[in-house]
Amino acid sequence: MNSNQPTFVDHVEKKRPLCPRTKSNRNRGLLFPDGIASGFFLSFLLFLLISFFSPELKAQVELGTLKMNSPDRDYSMNGSWYFKALDDTSYSMPNYFHTHWSFFEVAKSWHLEGYEYDGVGWFRMSFILSPEYEGKNLAVMIPYIENAHEFFLNGRLIGKKGEISENGNLVVSDTRNDVYTIDSSLVKIGIPNVISVRIRSAGGLGGFALTDFYIGLEQNIRKRFNLHLIWASILFGFFAFSGFYHLLFYSVRKTERHYLYFGILCLLGAMQTFGYRTITYWFYNDAWLNQFLNGSGIILFSVFMILFFHNFFKSKLSILSGLFIVLASVIYVCFILSYIPILLGRNEFAFIGLFWRNLLPLSIVNIFFSIFYGLYHTVRNLSKNRYESKVLLIGFFILLVFLVHGFISYMGYINHNSFMELGFLLFLFSIAFSLSIRFSQIHSKTETLNEQLYNKNEELTKLYTSYARFVPKEFLNNLGKHSILEVSLGDQIEKEMSVMFSDIRSFTQLSEKMTPEENFNFLNSYLKRMNPIIQSHSGYIDKYLGDGIMALFQESPENAVDAAIEMQNYLITYNEHRLKSNYMPITIGIGIHYGKMMLGTIGSDERMEGTVISDAVNVSSRIEGLTKIYGSKIIISEQTMYRLPDPDKYNYRLLDTITVKGKSDHLCVYEIVDGSEPSLLELKLYTKPIFEKAVLEYMKQNYESCIEYMRKVQEINVDDRATHLYILRCEQAMNQGARHSWNNAV
Repeated sequence: MNSNQPTFVDHVEKKRPLCPRTKSNRNRGLLFPDGIASGFFLSFLLFLLISFFSPELKAQVELGTLKMNSPDRDYSMNGSWYFKALDDTSYSMPNYFHTHWSFFEVAKSWHLEGYEYDGVGWFRMSFILSPEYEGKNLAVMIPYIENAHEFFLNGRLIGKKGEISENGNLVVSDTRNDVYTIDSSLVKIGIPNVISVRIRSAGGLGGFALTDFYIGLEQNIRKRFNLHLIWASILFGFFAFSGFYHLLFYSVRKTERHYLYFGILCLLGAMQTFGYRTITYWFYNDAWLNQFLNGSGIILFSVFMILFFHNFFKSKLSILSGLFIVLASVIYVCFILSYIPILLGRNEFAFIGLFWRNLLPLSIVNIFFSIFYGLYHTVRNLSKNRYESKVLLIGFFILLVFLVHGFISYMGYINHNSFMELGFLLFLFSIAFSLSIRFSQIHSKTETLNEQLYNKNEELTKLYTSYARFVPKEFLNNLGKHSILEVSLGDQIEKEMSVMFSDIRSFTQLSEKMTPEENFNFLNSYLKRMNPIIQSHSGYIDKYLGDGIMALFQESPENAVDAAIEMQNYLITYNEHRLKSNYMPITIGIGIHYGKMMLGTIGSDERMEGTVISDAVNVSSRIEGLTKIYGSKIIISEQTMYRLPDPDKYNYRLLDTITVKGKSDHLCVYEIVDGSEPSLLELKLYTKPIFEKAVLEYMKQNYESCIEYMRKVQEINVDDRATHLYILRCEQAMNQGARHSWNNAV
């Protein structure tokens, strides 16, 4: 077998649309959910095809000979070796004639293959190197071999594990995997190189137990061996972590004993992995401990497998399953007793061999019974639409596929390593996932009860929140109230604040093209986007005025101006999107004024609302109306301008002096040109000095001079609506004479 292992391809079937659960399809899906059986059958078939036909897997020993033609490839040393159940030192010599020996399929145990023999057995094969191997060091990765061995190349000992005496007695047992380096000077090119392996059985399996047996270039084999150790460590780590995690989970939920049994199952997997993999020797080099851990994992697996599914599905423990638990317990007691001679340092082989040859098959039968016991209960619970059962069924399919594949691989029908470890890992993962599903289902019932109580509280909270949405929390804060329940009719306070009015231009024309529903959707969409901008600048919306907004800013007027600029900048981007969608762009005008305001509640005991009473509100509304006349986006009053901490950080120009209706005082207003399109902003800044000279000339009633300056502005920016307005007013003044009130009244 070659080192380039094929990738296991998972067949993933697309989920089909749900159909009504008629009687026919419900019964059809009882044993196998839609697509699962066909999916795993195709996966297994593909897996077997890879195993049978992949050219990378066909390099192995055939009739005692291995031909190595490609240094880039690792060659499997599994296959037909020569075998002799006898001990003779001459068997290690390269010129020994062994063709009369029996063929034996490596890697297999000679006890399990029918050789009732405890002692030393010899395996021999030869390999032939192509010229590409000239001058290159080789290495051999040896698998789990019981219970000690010596490895010879062309009659020379190149490695051993454990110790075998000259007369064939087992002195030290050692079964760990390892890598033996073969120097290039020890091999021959183009002619057979003979490998002889002397193995001492201690009454257990006898010979090779696993198929991780490779030869190739040293660097490649060591890389493979390191990956082997890493994979074993990952397996052990997952099993150990999952085991302790579920034991800890059981310690706080002792009524759910399936967590206990699954935790023990995972720890048994960790023990078994720790036992037959090389990682056990990193901590303590003892082959008997290795076998004890391995055997414990195999024997006890069936017990806790049965107990887990019995408790998980809350089924009645049958007499048959109870008998298998008792059988496993008896086997484990015998297994422990077999270690007494080992602990006493006497005959190490009498009882340990009894277990591996006679009781191990019973343990394997127990394991298969426990698997089908769990599968049976899983299938039974599918009819209850339990999602965890479907996940478990997938896990069982995976496990059975890998078990069948491992059996076929061991019997030599396919040229492939066993992946039973991966199958077992995925199976335990499916159980862990099922436990998480069960956990969520159990706690969903508790959550339902809690949710009912929560919903009652939520209804009261929503009712309170619904009322509160009609009164801004900032309004309550200004009144010194923490809750809307504390507000009384007549509560009031006077403060200096900035007030902003905003209005959508030509909304009537826009709304005529929309249905009532579209009108409301449009307005809500627009207002929903403006509100966060105002809030981000320490303001709040006091009233929604159809397509307009009245907002208050209780801190610096700078916040109101910054909010207005950001609102206009947002519209630039928003209009680009509307144009792409074939919608008419929108424009808004914003007016800002600063002054004293009275905030309070008006109405009656049955119905009241918060309001703001102030001339500042009226002035701000009138200033916003000027944006339509002058074609401006943002206009602010001089009171606002004078209270800005740093007016020079804004781009603005003097726009006009107005008189608010009902007032005698004049009011200067300024246009904030920030928030305009970049091209328009540039033109207004460029013409600002000329424009402001024109405005000053108008105030002095120098109408001809004003017209002259305004025409210069028009030459640069023909779309400046304010220039057209000033020219028109100047011409009227010259034709009709200067008016007594020459300033603009709003």
